[in-house]
Amino acid sequence: MTIRVIYVIIMIGMIKGRFHNFSLGHTLGRECDPFYYQIALKKKGRFTIKHLINEEIKSERTLLVDGSETREMSTDEAISIARSDEMDLVQVSSKGNIAICKIMDYNKFLYEQKKKEKSNNKAKQETKEIRLSDTIAENDIKTKAKNVSRMLHDGDKVRVVIIYKGRQISFIRRGIEKLNNFDTYIEAAHSIDREPRIEGNRVFMVLAPKNKA
Repeated sequence: MTIRVIYVIIMIGMIKGRFHNFSLGHTLGRECDPFYYQIALKKKGRFTIKHLINEEIKSERTLLVDGSETREMSTDEAISIARSDEMDLVQVSSKGNIAICKIMDYNKFLYEQKKKEKSNNKAKQETKEIRLSDTIAENDIKTKAKNVSRMLHDGDKVRVVIIYKGRQISFIRRGIEKLNNFDTYIEAAHSIDREPRIEGNRVFMVLAPKNKA
């Protein structure tokens, strides 16, 4: 599907009110209006929806919302007020030919939204499990390590476990050394979220992907 076709589909969806704003408009419980949102194609074919700010606002008149107070004025005057406070005029909705706007630090707002999104993604982060045996061969260690690296690259945490049964339980303490040794085979950038430890008849550690700068 071409970018042009995708763009047309999204615009039709917006006109019909089927797409919701992912930032401030969503917070206000408003549907997207193509009059005051822009669509930009980002990397990997993902779309982002951006508010109109300052001179991007097309309406000549603005209804400025400040808490429970609203004032109607020219858009140029509203922009001047925002600039005098070193802030931005951000269009959050529209009423006929009048832009409904708020004054805020838009870059700070975007930063907070991005931080919130990262926090939500972190909360949804999946923890996968890889099991080793106490007598695992080196070739198998390398294979398991590659699997762990792939999971870490995908953004998942990984719990690495060795289970000791029957008479093996007397050797459980060496499981900590084996997990530390296994960690040296993992090529993906990562941190140890939980150091190797013994719980019952198992030894485990939890690895986490390192955040990219």
